[in-house]
Amino acid sequence: MPVITESAKLPFEEKPTQRAGRIQWKELAKGVAGAADNFEFNIYRFFPGYTTPRHRHNWEQMRFGLNSELTYEPGKVISNGSLVYFPEGAYYGPQESPVISDILLLQYGGASGQGYMSQEQFFASREALMKTGEFNGGIYTCYDEVGKKHNQDGAEAIWEHVFKKKIHYVKPRIPESVKFQVDAFNWVPSGIDGVEEKLLAVLTERRVTAAMVRATRRTQLKVAADQRQLFFTFKGEFGVAGKTCGPQTSIYSDRGESLELTLEPGWESLMITLPQLPN
Repeated sequence: MPVITESAKLPFEEKPTQRAGRIQWKELAKGVAGAADNFEFNIYRFFPGYTTPRHRHNWEQMRFGLNSELTYEPGKVISNGSLVYFPEGAYYGPQESPVISDILLLQYGGASGQGYMSQEQFFASREALMKTGEFNGGIYTCYDEVGKKHNQDGAEAIWEHVFKKKIHYVKPRIPESVKFQVDAFNWVPSGIDGVEEKLLAVLTERRVTAAMVRATRRTQLKVAADQRQLFFTFKGEFGVAGKTCGPQTSIYSDRGESLELTLEPGWESLMITLPQLPN
């Protein structure tokens, strides 16, 4: 069955972090830990004082600004209603949140197929590493058996502890983060009667797709059973699985699942097709 999460009804919870500062989150949907196509889809709340050094990952991210002034590069901001794509292997940062910033955050295994570690793996590894070193300002510091000091990016140290091997960064397919000004795109017919779209991006050979979709009248939207699809509703109502849902509702439809939405006029949503990767 599709995973339906009405985030407006969920409280924010504290999230441990290897970075400097404070984060809260709401969990929306996730994949299977250990799978190359694992992912996590959440709302993050970054508090003033949250910072990270310049760093990179061997997975990919998309961030959508809900109520945000979070910087991701000097002079570059995840502003309200913007979508920012963070390619696998590309450096970004330093990051800073001058105010409380709410971000819709998708993290997923990149095109190289190295996968994405689960939050359960992350938490367990962070706790284990804190017994032999410390996290400070996004950097993990420890000492070897002869007392030599070692500094490493915190996320990188956690990944290597989880997977028990040296992290590998591919040559970035896109060398830097890309910001999409969603309001600058035009609504165009989607090919589905009563539905318009803003196609924002089709990314890498794995065909990750990001788009905005809206209903101009009451209509039906069916999701292809061979795709993994994420929705996050910003406006309007829709029906699914016998219930009516409103804004701030997310839906995840896995491969092989049947998903049909009944859209009401004025419904508007972010729609993301996850990468086509083998499990």
